[in-house]
Amino acid sequence: MKTFQKQFIWAAVLLAAVIGLLHHSFAAFAALFVVTALVNAGFHREHSHRLRLTLSVNEISQLVIDAFKGQTPELFGPGGFAMDMSSKTAVLGDKITAHIGSVPTTADYDSSPDGLGFENGLQDSTDLLSDVPITLSYLKFVPIRIKWLSGLASKIALIQALAEQAFALRKVVIDAALQTILPSNFTHQFRVDPANVSLDTIEAIRGKGNVQKMSPMGRFGIVNTPFASALQADQRVGSKLFYQQLNGGNAYRRYTNLAGFGNIFEYPDFPAALNLEGYFGDRRGIMIAVRAIDYSNAAEVLKVPRTAAFTSAVDAESGLPFTAVGYEKQINGDVVFSLGLLFGVAGGNQGGGQDSVTDRAGVRIVTQGMDI
Repeated sequence: MKTFQKQFIWAAVLLAAVIGLLHHSFAAFAALFVVTALVNAGFHREHSHRLRLTLSVNEISQLVIDAFKGQTPELFGPGGFAMDMSSKTAVLGDKITAHIGSVPTTADYDSSPDGLGFENGLQDSTDLLSDVPITLSYLKFVPIRIKWLSGLASKIALIQALAEQAFALRKVVIDAALQTILPSNFTHQFRVDPANVSLDTIEAIRGKGNVQKMSPMGRFGIVNTPFASALQADQRVGSKLFYQQLNGGNAYRRYTNLAGFGNIFEYPDFPAALNLEGYFGDRRGIMIAVRAIDYSNAAEVLKVPRTAAFTSAVDAESGLPFTAVGYEKQINGDVVFSLGLLFGVAGGNQGGGQDSVTDRAGVRIVTQGMDI
C-alpha cells in the first residue's frame, strides 16, 4: 500500500510539473500539487487529525417502532355498526337508501254483510318498510410521499408508513360514527355517575334497552376510559362466580357477554362533548355505507396517457374497501401513494322526532341530565 502511495504521489508531482511548464503557469502546478496533497491525506485514515475524503453515513436501523395510537374497537363485525360495504363505485354526495321494517298490526275478521272479510285492515307490504337514507358525505385520503432519494438510498422500511394509512382511515370512520351520538339524533339517554359505574349500571342499561325494544342479540357498548375503569373495579365483573372478565392480556378493556351485551369496548378517544361518556345499542342505531371511489375516466375518453394508477384495496382488519392512488411526480421523481375512502354515516332519528327511524336502537350514556 505504501509503495503504491509513493508512486501515486511522484506521478502526480511530475504531472503537475509538466502541466505547469507547458502552460507557463505556476498556478496550475500549485493547484494540482494541492489536490495531490489532499488525496495523499485521504490515505492516512489511522491519524484522526488528518484530512479525509471518505464520506461516512450513519447506519439506519431496521427497527421500526409502532406509532403512538390507540386500539380501534371491533365495530365493523356483526356486533357493531350496521355496515353496507360494496364494490360498486359512487361519488361524493351520492345517497344510499337502506330500509327498516315495521311490525304489521293485527285486525279482526270482518264477517258483516258485504264486509271485507280477510281484507279488513289490509296493509301494503311496501308500507311496512321505511327508508333510512345514508349520504356519502365523507371522502377521506391519507397521502404519503416517498422521496426519490429516500427510495434509493434509505434502509427505512417504507412499507410501515403505508400500513398506518389503513389504521388512520379505519379510525376516521369510527370517529365519524361516534360524532352522530347527539341529542338531536338519539332521544333516549341514561345518566350515570362515572365514579359509581358497576355491574348494576349495565343491568339498568339492559332493562332500558328492553323497554326501547332493542334487538335481544348483537347489542354492544362503547365507553370512555373512566367508565370502563370503574366497571372493572366491580369484583363481580371479574369473579369466577359471575362473569370472569379479567382483561389481563390486553390493556384496553373489553367485556364480552356482559349483562346482555355481546361486547362493551373501551375507547379512550370517545367524544366527551355534551357530558357524553358512552353509547349502548344494537346494529340499527348507527349505520355506515362505504363505496369504492368512482374516479374520472376523462383521460381514457380523451386518449390522454394516464399518470396515476387507481387500484382497489381492502383493510384486512375491518374489511373496508379502499381506493389506492399512486403516481410519480415528473419534476423530481417523488412517489405519491394515497389511500382513499368514500363513506357516509347515519345515526338514530337523523334529526327527526322521538322514536322515529332508528332512534330506539341506541341510548346515550351521560354524566349529567335526566333519564329519557
